[in-house]
Amino acid sequence: MSFSSPNIWLTDMQARAALVRIFNDACAEVTRQYAGRFLFFANLPLPFVDAAIEEAERAFMQAGCVGLGLCTHFAQYAITDERFASFYQYANQRKCLIFLHPDPRPEPGYIDSPAMAWTLGAPFQDTAALYQLLQSGLLERYPDIRWIVPHCGGVLPALAGRIDEIWQMNPDPHRDLAAPPSSYLRRHNVYVDCATPQVSLIRLAEDLYGEEHLLFGSDFPYIKSSLHDLRQAMQPILQLTQSGQTRQNILRPTRPLCSPLILAARYPCKPTLIMLA
Repeated sequence: MSFSSPNIWLTDMQARAALVRIFNDACAEVTRQYAGRFLFFANLPLPFVDAAIEEAERAFMQAGCVGLGLCTHFAQYAITDERFASFYQYANQRKCLIFLHPDPRPEPGYIDSPAMAWTLGAPFQDTAALYQLLQSGLLERYPDIRWIVPHCGGVLPALAGRIDEIWQMNPDPHRDLAAPPSSYLRRHNVYVDCATPQVSLIRLAEDLYGEEHLLFGSDFPYIKSSLHDLRQAMQPILQLTQSGQTRQNILRPTRPLCSPLILAARYPCKPTLIMLA
């Protein structure tokens, strides 16, 4: 179980921390009541770093979380902002599994409706977060953090060639990458779930990340066909006609990233089955 959208964006640190704690404790109760059926990713009161570290440690030691479920941005700050360095140092030391999720909202003159926010804004936030991880050097500085980005990493699989081409033409003066940016996604602990109805996007994701970095995600209940039958969320993966081994690897019930399988409920009303690599 993990928090979806809208996230808890309160400027009062104590109020935000209290609400996050209520959510985490409720998830912990579900995992105790249905032992072996549910696990959960803890939410944190970021951008308040000290409170986030305190709640993360409590969630791991007392509530029994298996990872952290965070937004693709922390309030108005990018996830790679230097103000979060001490949090990432903690997460790296703990070898945390971090699951990111978008929190899109209408933006005047750009994303002008809630429908457009979820149609385009959500995958764009996935894309931006993954690109920021890649370009910031955060993946190299904190190599023991494992990341999961939903929805095949947004549209990044379709933009990998463009990203590498621009890197070759205009190298980032703040980053000294020894290889094209997209190649780093296969080297580091970056995983994406296949929560998409589009088979061709899963194929692009396989080409970019490698099949060992693909996880099954249902995106329940936002994919209508799986609203009453979670097995329907498997259909795009089952339609991968080129590689039966890829299908088997994605749907494998236990994989070394985290075992056994996780049924992640992206609150509110959003349980997502994720079989972790």
